[in-house]
Amino acid sequence: MTNTPHPHPHPHPHTSRQPRPSRTGRARRSAARPVLAILLSTAIAISGLVDAQVQAVAASAAAAPIASGSTAPVPNPEKKLAPSKLGVFRGSGQVDEVRAYEKWLGAPVSYAIDYVGKGSDWAKIDDPTWWCKSWASTEYQLVLAVAILPNGNETLKKGAAGAYNAHWRRFARTMVANGCSDAVLRLGWEFNCCTWPWRIKGREAAYAAYWREIVTTMRSVPGQQFTYDWNPLGANHGDGDVEAAYPGNDIVDVIGLDAYDATAASNNPAKRWQDIVNGKKYGLQWQLDFAIAKGKPVSYPEWGLSLRSPRSDGAKPWQGTDNPYYIKHMYQWLVNLPASGPGSLRYASYFEYTAEQSDHRLMTGNNPRSARAFRNLFGAGGSKANSKKTFRFQGKVRADESAFFKRQLTKKAKVRYRLKGTACARANLRVVGGKRRTLHSFRGRVLPRSGTFTTAKAGKLRFRVTNRCHAKKMKIALVVRVPARALR
Repeated sequence: MTNTPHPHPHPHPHTSRQPRPSRTGRARRSAARPVLAILLSTAIAISGLVDAQVQAVAASAAAAPIASGSTAPVPNPEKKLAPSKLGVFRGSGQVDEVRAYEKWLGAPVSYAIDYVGKGSDWAKIDDPTWWCKSWASTEYQLVLAVAILPNGNETLKKGAAGAYNAHWRRFARTMVANGCSDAVLRLGWEFNCCTWPWRIKGREAAYAAYWREIVTTMRSVPGQQFTYDWNPLGANHGDGDVEAAYPGNDIVDVIGLDAYDATAASNNPAKRWQDIVNGKKYGLQWQLDFAIAKGKPVSYPEWGLSLRSPRSDGAKPWQGTDNPYYIKHMYQWLVNLPASGPGSLRYASYFEYTAEQSDHRLMTGNNPRSARAFRNLFGAGGSKANSKKTFRFQGKVRADESAFFKRQLTKKAKVRYRLKGTACARANLRVVGGKRRTLHSFRGRVLPRSGTFTTAKAGKLRFRVTNRCHAKKMKIALVVRVPARALR
């Protein structure tokens, strides 16, 4: 079988760029006790968060018929996609570009996609310092695609024998030391495609064994809380036996699939969607069935339009179009996945980037119908009755000191929060009513990554984070989402 070209060559990370220094809070003293606090309100970006509104899709636009007993999601136009599931790729380390995307969308995203080590040597793979520092002080959950072999003589077989464990130990230690201990890692992503050094064709068992070796090595590093996303490329890419390359349920946390509108099936949008769901070997339906069988949630680390320019070798490209049909049906697929448990959605990230010979972007105006459908479903086009306010804070907390976030609530509300910091921190989340009575309180032995709670009634939302590391300053980033109707 000839090698199948990837529909979107990934951009090489800009290793020469230096990370932006994080913003710091202003110190102040607590009136209740002499604890110096770092006020994190030096930079507050408030953006409206609107739950996506699902548009009805005609029955004729449904996916291809599913065989009896299939686990395909049942369409339900009343469901909505939680904003906490959204992510985007806007370029390596491009924090400002992600925020520009949020402004365009009219809603925040929770996940930032990035890539490390592609087409380079071990020094660019096992030292992710620049990438980590770019994202660690932000509110975004980092999803990092990691090259597992450099260009050269290294092999999957040698990796499976433990020859490269020292590199992965260094990688994990560097991630933890730079505040990225909770990153989602896509090790050797899209392994059934292209000319990656880790391409599995004829080497499926070696790939699975090497994956196990990497994860086992990194799990031995103190402080790591990584999530491991096993991530093939979907639809027309059947280069190798993907299922034979599965490392095992004890090693894999999430089963991902990159799902582009990149199929040569037809120029007809409905037939193209049918091919994405059920076509060839590894479509959306295959992923869902496989994940449920393995008891794992699913992810879509990359998805999007795929408009291809003519190829230099004269071969026929995957010819995409401005295709709102794909956008609407992808949304329907996401919102109708199981609400929890096996097959439920962990995250879905749009590939808002122009790669070599392939354009996926919605913000440029080149795909106006798809952009309009996307914003109506995922962002500002939704119901204003469910709008939320997002508050973002980032800064540093000195050893044995605290940082505070306060906001007055006028009524009972469901509050969502996400907090990033080092594992030895302590968090106390409270809603204080009249006479400082605590209506809700959370205390954890280690810093929780995220959570949701509903307040009992109106009161003061108080978020306090204390640095108990007894070391240097601790970087933290906090995002709090509150229904707009509950704010004064």
